[in-house]
Amino acid sequence: SRDLAPPSGPARAFARDAMRCAAFALALAGLLASACAGSPWPAAAKAKAQAIVAQMSIEDCVHFTHGYDRTPSQNYVGDVPSLTVGGVTIPNMNFEDGPQGVADGTTQVTAWPSALSVVASWDGDAMYAFGKGMATEQYIKGTNVLLGPMINLARVPQGGRNFESQGEDPHLASKLVVHEINGIQSMPVSACHKHFVANSQEYQRHYVVEVLDRRLLWELYYPAFAAATDAGSGVVMCSYNRVRVMNGSQAMSGDTYACENPVTLADLKDRMGFDGFVQSDWGATHSTVDSAKNGLDQEMPGSDYLGQALLDAVKAGTVTEAEVRGMATRILTTFIALDLVDRPPTGNLSANATSAAHNKLARTLAVNGTVLLKNDKKTLPVSKQGLRSVAVIGDLSTVTGGGSGHVIPPYVVDSLQGVSDALNGRFPRPANCTLLKGVDFYQ
Repeated sequence: SRDLAPPSGPARAFARDAMRCAAFALALAGLLASACAGSPWPAAAKAKAQAIVAQMSIEDCVHFTHGYDRTPSQNYVGDVPSLTVGGVTIPNMNFEDGPQGVADGTTQVTAWPSALSVVASWDGDAMYAFGKGMATEQYIKGTNVLLGPMINLARVPQGGRNFESQGEDPHLASKLVVHEINGIQSMPVSACHKHFVANSQEYQRHYVVEVLDRRLLWELYYPAFAAATDAGSGVVMCSYNRVRVMNGSQAMSGDTYACENPVTLADLKDRMGFDGFVQSDWGATHSTVDSAKNGLDQEMPGSDYLGQALLDAVKAGTVTEAEVRGMATRILTTFIALDLVDRPPTGNLSANATSAAHNKLARTLAVNGTVLLKNDKKTLPVSKQGLRSVAVIGDLSTVTGGGSGHVIPPYVVDSLQGVSDALNGRFPRPANCTLLKGVDFYQ
C-alpha cells in the first residue's frame, strides 16, 4: 500500500508546506541531539571482521583501501580483487554504476526510468521495486556494490544530474531513499548512496566551494544521508567539491575537499552513526594523510593516495597502523554484515540481465511517475473520439541521461511513436500526429 500517496489541488500545496516544516523540525532536532540511530551492523559481523583484520599484515589492509584501475580480469567501473586471510576469502568487490540501471556501456539490461521520475510517484512500494529490480540485474552481472542511489538535493535547476536525484524536498527524499535501499539490499548487493555532500552542480564540480552553515546542512543537505544511514546502506560515496562549513560567521573548516573534510565526515560517522565505509568518487581523493585521518576509507578507482603512499605514511608515522586497520575493518564489516562474503558474486557482465517482467515493471514505474498537478476542466484523460490533431513537442533523441546514469536501452519507443501508437495503432505514423522540433530540451 502507498504510504506517501500524493494529495491533489490545494491539499497538495498544504501538504508540501507541512512537510517542509516537518523537515525543519526533524532536522533541527537531529542537530540538537547531535546523533542519529547509530550503527545497524550486528555485533557478530563486527567481531568477525576484527578477527580477520587482526590476522592481516598492514599490506593486506591496504589491499582494500584502494581500487585497481580496471584490471585485465575485471571490466567493472571499479574493483578490488579477492583476498584470502586465515581461511576466509573476501570476494572480489565489483562496483558498478548506477542509479538507473547497469551502466558504463553494458548491454542486455533494463533501462529503468530516472530516479526522479519514480520519486514523483510518492510511492514507497514503487521505490522498493525499483531498487530490487536494479539490484537483481546488477547481481546477474556480477556486481556486489551498486553505485546508487543519488540523493543530492536538486537545489540548482540546471544541475546536470538532477534526473538521478530524489528531488528538492529533503523530507520526501529521506522517506523514499529508505525504501530504495531496502530494495537494493534485499539482494546480495550493497547500496552506495552518494554524493556526500552538497554536490549540487556538475559545472566546475572539481573546483567549486560550497559555503554552508552548519544548521543549513542539517536542515537540508543531511536528512536523506541520515535516513540512508538508519536504513543500513553499506557504502557512502563522497563528492568532488570542496565544502566550507560555517557556524554563523565562524568557519569550522577551510575550503576542504569533501573526501577529507573533518567536519562533514565527522557529522556522517560520529553524529549520524554511519558505520559502513566511505568511498571516494572516481578521482575525488586528493591526499593521503588528511583523507585517512579524517574519514575516507577507500580511494577509487586507483591507488594514487591510499595505496603505496598510505604504506609510506604509516612507515613515516604520519598515519597510524591502527587508523589503516580501522579502514579495513569498516570495509570488511560491511561485506560481512550484508552477507556479501558468504554470497559472493557469480555473474558476469556478458550475462543477459533484462527480462520481459523487468521491462513491464519499468514501464509501470514510468507511468506512475507521470504526475498531473492540476486537471482543470477535466482535460485529461484525452478521449480519442473527436480528437482532430496532436502536437508532440520536444527532443526525441534524449531518452536517457549521461554519465553514470546512462543506460543503453534494449529498445526505444520515443514520444512521437508512443503517442501515435496510442491513438492510431502501429506505424506508419498518421498525418494527425505532428512533431514540432526546434525546442531546446534543456530550457
